[in-house]
Amino acid sequence: MLHAMTEMSRTLQRAITLLDSSRSLSDALCEVIMASAPQSDRTQPLDLSRTMVLVPGGRLARAIERGLLARAQTAHTPMFAPTVVTPIMLASRFVVATAPTLGGIATRVSWRATIDQALDAKDALSKGVRDLFGIREDAEVSSALRENIAKRLLRCARETASAMHSFADVAAAITARDGETSTNAPLQQRWNTLVQLEAIREKLLLRAAVVDRDEAFRDAVKTGRIAHEAFDRVVVLFADPEPVHRALLALLEKRGVQIEVCVHTHESIDGDGFPHSHIWCTHAFDSAAIPSSSIRTAQGPLDAGEKVIDAIRAIPSPRTSDSISVMAPNDETQQSIERALLVHDVRAVGGDARAFGATRLGTLLARLRDLFAEGSAESLAAFVRHPDVSRTIALHAAAPALDTAVLESALAEYRVATRVSRWIDEVASKAHGAKEFGELRKVVRARVITLEGTKNASDWAQLIRAVLSAFITDAPLGTRDELLARRDHDELRRSVTLLDRALAELASVPELFATSMSSHEAIAYLLGELAHAEVRGESIDDGMTIVGWLDAGISDERHIILAGFCDGDVPEGSSHDSLLPDELRQTLGVLSSARRAARDAWILDGMITRASRRASASLSFVVPRRTATGDPTRPSRFLLSVAQNDLPARVEHLFPQEQVVSAVVTRDAKRISARFDPTPTIALPAAGSAGCIESISVTAFATYLKCPYLFQLQSDPRLKLQSRDEQGIELDPGAFGTLVHSALERWGKREMTRAAATTDRATIARELNEALDALVAENFPSSTSPAVKVQWVLARRRLEAFARLQAKQAADGWKVHAVELSFKVKPNEHQKQAPKFPDANGLWLVGKIDRVDKRGELEYCAWDYKTSSKAVKPKQAHLRGRGAKGDEPKQWKNLQLPLYRELLASMDIGACGLGYINLAPNALHSSFELLGLDDAVLQVAHEVAVSVVASVQGGEFMPSGKLPVRTDDAFARIWQQGMQVDDTAESDADANADNDAEDLEDESDDLESSTGGDE
Repeated sequence: MLHAMTEMSRTLQRAITLLDSSRSLSDALCEVIMASAPQSDRTQPLDLSRTMVLVPGGRLARAIERGLLARAQTAHTPMFAPTVVTPIMLASRFVVATAPTLGGIATRVSWRATIDQALDAKDALSKGVRDLFGIREDAEVSSALRENIAKRLLRCARETASAMHSFADVAAAITARDGETSTNAPLQQRWNTLVQLEAIREKLLLRAAVVDRDEAFRDAVKTGRIAHEAFDRVVVLFADPEPVHRALLALLEKRGVQIEVCVHTHESIDGDGFPHSHIWCTHAFDSAAIPSSSIRTAQGPLDAGEKVIDAIRAIPSPRTSDSISVMAPNDETQQSIERALLVHDVRAVGGDARAFGATRLGTLLARLRDLFAEGSAESLAAFVRHPDVSRTIALHAAAPALDTAVLESALAEYRVATRVSRWIDEVASKAHGAKEFGELRKVVRARVITLEGTKNASDWAQLIRAVLSAFITDAPLGTRDELLARRDHDELRRSVTLLDRALAELASVPELFATSMSSHEAIAYLLGELAHAEVRGESIDDGMTIVGWLDAGISDERHIILAGFCDGDVPEGSSHDSLLPDELRQTLGVLSSARRAARDAWILDGMITRASRRASASLSFVVPRRTATGDPTRPSRFLLSVAQNDLPARVEHLFPQEQVVSAVVTRDAKRISARFDPTPTIALPAAGSAGCIESISVTAFATYLKCPYLFQLQSDPRLKLQSRDEQGIELDPGAFGTLVHSALERWGKREMTRAAATTDRATIARELNEALDALVAENFPSSTSPAVKVQWVLARRRLEAFARLQAKQAADGWKVHAVELSFKVKPNEHQKQAPKFPDANGLWLVGKIDRVDKRGELEYCAWDYKTSSKAVKPKQAHLRGRGAKGDEPKQWKNLQLPLYRELLASMDIGACGLGYINLAPNALHSSFELLGLDDAVLQVAHEVAVSVVASVQGGEFMPSGKLPVRTDDAFARIWQQGMQVDDTAESDADANADNDAEDLEDESDDLESSTGGDE
């Protein structure tokens, strides 16, 4: 038979076949594959089993398989299918293994073991490694740094092996090129160190009786040790094959295998059928190939989605989603496109597969890694919010009342209150949410405790699987087999299969690679191995495909939209590598910037050719002018490679004359509301909702006066919306004020028990410091962030300033009469009964008075502590308009202090003074400030409060006509506001903005100083 003939007699001339560009790429390839197939009648199968098809991506491979099967079905002919492979699968088809081959995980561990051995030797090589990676001689090399070095060496080894070189070959090439004493001596020294590391690893692999896959492939091709007998023909579609692939194809051709390279053009290709990189890297695309009419510009990635919609609208009808493919080179652009498609009711699909990392099991594994790698409270929050973890916690909590929602809310409260860094720390018992957080921590740790400590890589496989299984199999829907058998859980079943393969690789890491590592490092190996793995699902035909650049180049869709078409993405940016600089890459044949540019130009040329020759096909471009962070981008050089005469018009098209880039404004609600009226977009309150609100706090009146709708969101017991910033590293203004307030409360309770007021400043300061120290010990764990520790010092300074003020207050005859007077609907023994306001048919008036002083028998004064940075005066906080006089109030905007009189009246305390105790950062601005308004003015406040209660009871919660919160507030999203672009910097609205800006500033002050008044 033909395949049994000798090498010399079977040498064939390579075939270079021009594809039919009027067809889709996969269809054209199917034509080529079928063209030389043996002719047979319907009774004989179509035998393509001795044909291999080599294509650059799995997406095209699957399309070819489907296309061949469809042709066989149409012809009613059985078919023995060809072997369709991608480059990563090529070695296993031809290389004859001389020893067990390392998998991806074991390969990476072998480099880690090599680095550990070299660094721990403390010899000249150890110093060379430190010099190579910029590590000080006296510095401790962490496990994370060792792992990064191992990853870098692995990448370098794979690149050099793909170019048919070893480290020793590269070092020799550098010496031959530059000589022994050249200006590139540092580069020679680096590679001499790498050669020594390579030698250590070779000995390690030899002792373990295993081989590296990439090195074995390289050596097999070099020595001709390949098994080619299974194939007579190899059909190839490649824009830029690696040198090792070129060498393999040449070797196969020498041995009589027919090599057929498919191209879309014969222009500037070499004798092997591949594009000349030195020519194609500067290939020009004239205006006929890429007309300006096919290019749309966008402001940035967020705007790119709408421009894609515009490009879709420009496609002549009829158009279907499965005939359109969109290229997104990065996550920001892809998310923008997906959002735009969703708004226009178009389904977006990523093909018939999802990345393992995007599956539920993949995200669970990643969050488990972070739980131990970071050990942060943030990683715990992400972990417990995973659906499988959340369900497991609910099943194993100590009490049914501690459901998942309660525990997650407690976690948020505890993080905000303590700014804890490490979740494993002992719980600060008196902090907000401490009890529930402690239970949450206990449940989580019980489930993952087996992953603590360090072990050899192979020892972690079983333990990791057991922990993951505990979270996956605790579903209340039945046994694991029943769960996985459900159609809805096909993805989970396939994900488990992929993970089991990776775990098997981890378990098979040779014992000689005795590298001790933590569980999160072992999980990182698993995730690295599965980074490019796809979980195949059921094929979805209905939807628009979003792909990356290289997949766009092999797309079959008739209409292709290339979004994000910028330099750095297309063509890919050049690599800046101190070990393999671009000049050396070109010398060695390693992937270089010129090869990347040539590859991408060849791919783009193929897309243009098919779009021009296929019926009703199109190719369009979207070019964002800025990145998501606002940095300017450069259009792809391919768009600017037009003829000299056409260049000005192309530049003008890509950089149109527009208004000056708008500034981001967050401080001025008036400007925003003038252009984006929030009212029509907000759903009106449901009828009858007023009856749900039975109480109102003294500080909530200000919210109602600002925006009744915001009041309902925060006060309706069915909603009770609140925002928490879990990401902060310091106490927010409210929490800082609470810390100061709590210290003052403890001191105040101590002061109340004394027969006479303390007038000694030093005594007051000492007792306040003792109170603060106790609070810190009770409410903050050991890993509280450094920023919070600085805030403790700042709190101490404010308390010292208070000590001076308090001593003078006491000297004037005032004594602390009560602290923390809390008025509640259902009070406990330490609280007061809240009164009904304004009468028995009104609402319960609740709140908390920070402090009440008494002088003599009948003189009282109620105080509210404020820690605002601006030391706001009570009049300014309560009356609208700067400089409002007490006898001429313009408008009440806050009723807190006047309503203190209503609360105190329920205790038979009549007329009393009202004021703030301002504890500002600057001691000179700290003071006792009285409101100083007479009874007539306060009566107006009473009437305003009565009208508010009537409106609440009447269900009046219409949104105000302006944004009621700052644009950086979490509630701003409800008004569809955030960081808004202000194009009207000189608008007429500026003249009317002062009062609104003042309100927002006052709101900020209230937030910073909110230490009392509310329940």
